[in-house]
Amino acid sequence: MTIFPPSDNPWRNPHDKPFVTVRRTAHGDHAIILRPGADVRDLVSALRTLPASAIFTEHYGDVNVTLVFRPIPDAPTGGARTAPDDHGPDLTAQSIPTEAINQAPYGLPSNQFIDALYRSLAGVDLGDYDHTIIRWLAGWDTSTVTTIASLISRARRAELLTWLT
Repeated sequence: MTIFPPSDNPWRNPHDKPFVTVRRTAHGDHAIILRPGADVRDLVSALRTLPASAIFTEHYGDVNVTLVFRPIPDAPTGGARTAPDDHGPDLTAQSIPTEAINQAPYGLPSNQFIDALYRSLAGVDLGDYDHTIIRWLAGWDTSTVTTIASLISRARRAELLTWLT
């Protein structure tokens, strides 16, 4: 059996997505889970969500592979929270879907999770506990944070449209 998929590429079955997921562990590590059918673009998109200072520490698995990266304490974050002009484009706004989501989204860098959540809540009065929950939510994986920010933004837009009509 060859390691390459047949020419009709059944390994990239869209119903098997996501091929790559990123999540934070209870210890603060970043785990990238690769599934059969993932390509280089999927892996690079997942790696872009990690802090630049994270180091590869270990891996698990055989078919589904988990790569574990650990952030270096007190290390520079590699440009996190800097002006977009200084370190490339701000991916927060363009990574949050504005339409219904039918599969797990990815691509939002982890150093922009909290910014994405606060951006979706712009103009909302927030208390101390609200900020605690936002920080807690920002510790979740890319698809969860992206979906929550998208839901909040879409709900606010729908409410605004209701008022305008």
